[in-house]
Amino acid sequence: MLTAHLPAPLRAAIEAEARLHPTPDLAAAARRLSEAYRKTGTSRIASPLEAAAYAASRMPATFAALSAAFREVDVKIESVLDLGAGAGAAGWAAKTHFGDSVQVTAVEPNELLRRLGASFSNDFLWRGGDYRNLSGLDGHDLVVFGYSLGESAPGVALEVLERAYLIANKALVIVEPGTPSSFGQLLPARQRLIGLGATIAAPCPHQGPCPLAGDDWCHFAVRTDRSKIHKLLKGGQAGFEDEKFAYLVALRSPPAAAPPFARILRHPLIEPKSITLKLCEPGGLAGLRIRANDKRAAKAARKSSWGERWAAPGSDD
Repeated sequence: MLTAHLPAPLRAAIEAEARLHPTPDLAAAARRLSEAYRKTGTSRIASPLEAAAYAASRMPATFAALSAAFREVDVKIESVLDLGAGAGAAGWAAKTHFGDSVQVTAVEPNELLRRLGASFSNDFLWRGGDYRNLSGLDGHDLVVFGYSLGESAPGVALEVLERAYLIANKALVIVEPGTPSSFGQLLPARQRLIGLGATIAAPCPHQGPCPLAGDDWCHFAVRTDRSKIHKLLKGGQAGFEDEKFAYLVALRSPPAAAPPFARILRHPLIEPKSITLKLCEPGGLAGLRIRANDKRAAKAARKSSWGERWAAPGSDD
């Protein structure tokens, strides 16, 4: 499984902010925010304590999921527009992946989160106001919705998405929780983007209808390491956290001569005599069973992970 490490300056800034508040109060605020998000799909942050709790408990996982999605953006990115930026996790992920020279514009309506995000990084351009109102915003190479598009009603979300795509010069990324309901919200977004002429570069290996149905849904996982304060707020001892997420990467122009690939949809099933991969292929869903004596393919399958692309190597003779 892919592991994303929070940049040391951001980790230090979060921990310094957390130390300004009593740990029991931070933990209680983190629980309240988590419970509200599970019930309503959003959390209202109304105090510096809650902003600090949000940063300490949610920014590492948000950074990790966005980092995983950005790995699939295979174009040169020099500017990023983050809509619904929170405290700036997407901007940090963008600079980590695309380079520190990337210009980040972060739009966040909550003043407490804007202030906190600005204290974490002084080179983002922060803007207030409703991030769904894109008037006055110039085009950026990459437009990002990091756990924010799903906070709008479905019809409103599609209208916002269409406006956002118009100012995405090269790519648009959506990341949402890895739940069936969030996946259900991404499906019409996917269709709207295809209708606008976008190429869905990830996770899908094709532009046709999604083949998943029934109780199945497309989601992935990324691991992030936990700091001491993170473990205290989450009430666990594990040194890591696995964040499950669903995402889309849409490109304005299809990659030149991109080779076909499949997406690994679940953890590989490794047995003594075989390895089985559940794949989404250009032609739909498939289960690939690789014999252990097919050494080249078996070695590649053992090293593969849930969420990665799969392009089968040549079989042994």
